[in-house]
Amino acid sequence: MKKYKLNNLDCASCANKIENSLSKLEGVKFVTVNFANATMTIDTDDIEKVKSKIKTIEPDVEIQDIEKDKTLVSVNELAENKGTIIKSTFKISKMDCPSEETLIRMKLEGLSMIKSLVFDIENRKLTVFHSEESSEIENHLKELNLGSQLQETIVVQADEFKDNSSVQSVENEKLAGVANEVQQKLKMSFTMFKSTFKISKMDCPSEETLIRMKLEGLSMIKSLVFDIENRKLTVFHSEESSEIENHLKELNLGSQLQETIVVQADEFKDNSSVQSVENEKLAGVANEVQQKLKMSFTMFKSTFKISKMDCPSEETLIRMKLEGLSMIKSLVFDIENRKLTVFHSEESSEIENHLKELNLGSQLQETIVVQADEFKDNSSVQSKLLWTVLIINFAFFIIEITTGFISKSMGLVADSLDMLADALVYGLSLWAVGSTVFRKKKVAKLSGYFQLALALIGLIEVIRRFISFEAAPDFKTMIIVSILALIANSVCLYLLQKSKSKEAHMKATMIFTSNDIIINTGVILAGILVLLTQSKYPDLIIGAIVFLIVVRGAFRILKLGK
Repeated sequence: MKKYKLNNLDCASCANKIENSLSKLEGVKFVTVNFANATMTIDTDDIEKVKSKIKTIEPDVEIQDIEKDKTLVSVNELAENKGTIIKSTFKISKMDCPSEETLIRMKLEGLSMIKSLVFDIENRKLTVFHSEESSEIENHLKELNLGSQLQETIVVQADEFKDNSSVQSVENEKLAGVANEVQQKLKMSFTMFKSTFKISKMDCPSEETLIRMKLEGLSMIKSLVFDIENRKLTVFHSEESSEIENHLKELNLGSQLQETIVVQADEFKDNSSVQSVENEKLAGVANEVQQKLKMSFTMFKSTFKISKMDCPSEETLIRMKLEGLSMIKSLVFDIENRKLTVFHSEESSEIENHLKELNLGSQLQETIVVQADEFKDNSSVQSKLLWTVLIINFAFFIIEITTGFISKSMGLVADSLDMLADALVYGLSLWAVGSTVFRKKKVAKLSGYFQLALALIGLIEVIRRFISFEAAPDFKTMIIVSILALIANSVCLYLLQKSKSKEAHMKATMIFTSNDIIINTGVILAGILVLLTQSKYPDLIIGAIVFLIVVRGAFRILKLGK
C-alpha cells in the first residue's frame, strides 16, 4: 500500500474518474483518490502501469511518490521535538469498530502537524500527538459526523510520547490482520455521504422515474433508495449535496433536505442490496411508466386568471395569440371562472408575455409538473360535437333568414343572424391547424364585418318599419319556425350535456346554446303577442334586441382579427 501526490488534479469529477478507472485495472487490489488533498492511496504490483493509465485519463496529472509512515516516529525524532509536542484527547462517541478508526486515519493523514494517533476503541477515545494547535484537527474530525469532542490538550515530555509510540506500534500490528477487509469496505465509505430528502408530492412510481431521469446525469450519485410510502428519498453520493438539492427543486415536487451524514461501507452495501430489490420490483411496471412519462417528465401545467375573459370570442382570441408557440400542448378554458390552464413543455415566461399583449388582465397563478394521465387530449370528441352544433346553427340561419323575409318578421331575421354569429365563432375555433395565423385573422375580420353589416342593415330595417305603415308579420310562420329552432337548439344542448365534458370551452358552448333557446322563446312570445294585438311592434322590439346582441358579437369577432 503506497501513497502518491497527484499534481494538477483540479476537479472532483477528475478524481472520481481516475478512481473508477483504476479500480477496474488488472493488478490493482485497492485504490482511493482524495481530491481535497490531491493524493492517491493504492495497492498494486505495477505502479508504472497505473501511471500510464492515469496519463490516458488525465494527461495533465503528474504522480509524485510521497509515501511515508507518519504513525511511527523514531526515538531520535521524538527527542529532537522534546518540549514542542502537544497531546490532545478526543471523545469519539460513534467510534466502535476498526472501520471508524481507518476512516479517521484517512481523514487526518494529510495534516503534517500530526506525529502519532493512538486509538482506544473500547472507551471510544482518540489521542493525537501533534506539533501545532488543535483547531484544524477538530474541524477535520467534525466533518466525519462521528460525534467527536475535544476533552483536553496538554504539552507532553518526549518520554511520554515515546511510550505512546510503542503502544501505537503494537496497535498497528493488531490492525494488520483486518487491514484488507477494512480497506475493501472503506473503498467508497470514506468519501461517501448519505442525504435524506422529504419529497411531499412523491406518491407513485411516476414521480420516482421522473426523479431518476432528473438525477441520472450527476456522476457523484452512487445509489438512490426510494420510500414512496413515506415520501422519502435517500441518496448516496461522493460530493456535497447542493447540486442534488437544486436538481430536485426544479421538479417542483416539494423536496426538502432533512439530513446529510457520512456513512460506512456496510450501510451503503445494505442499501445497495435494498435498491437492487427495489429495481426488480419496478421492472414489471417500467414500460408502462416510461410510456406515461414520455411527455410528463417535461410537461408543465400553468394556470392563468384572465379577468376580462367572459365569452368564446376572448377564448378564440387567446387561441390565435398562442398557437404559434410550439411548447404549448393543450389549452383548457374555464370561461365561467375566467381561468386558462396551459399544458406546456418549457418554462412559462413567453406564454405570460403573449397573454399580457392582449390586455385581458392575465395573471399567472401557479405552474406545476403534471403527469401524463392528467394531460389528456379530448379534442377529437369535442371537435365532432362542435361541428354538429355549428352545422345546426348554420342550417337554421338559412331557414330563419329565408322565412323571416317571407313572413316579414324582423324577429326571425335577427335570430338567424344570432345563429350565424355562433356558427362563425365555432368555425373559427375549429379552423384547420395547418392554416396560417394571418389567414385566420383575415377570415375573422371578413366574418366580423359581414355580420356587422347584416346587423346594421337589420336595425335600419327595424327603424324603417317602425316609422312606416307596415302590416303585421305572419305570426304563424314566426311561431312554427321559432319552435323548430327551439327544438334544434335543445337537441344541441342535450348532446353537449350528454358528453359530460368539463372543458371550459364546451361549457361555454352549452351556455351560448342555452341563450339561443331563450332568444327562440322570445321570438315565439313575440309571435303570440302579434296574434293577440294584431300589431307589428312586438316583432320589431324583439328584432331590435336580438340585432343589438348580434352587433356586440360582430365586434368581438372583429377583435379576433387584430
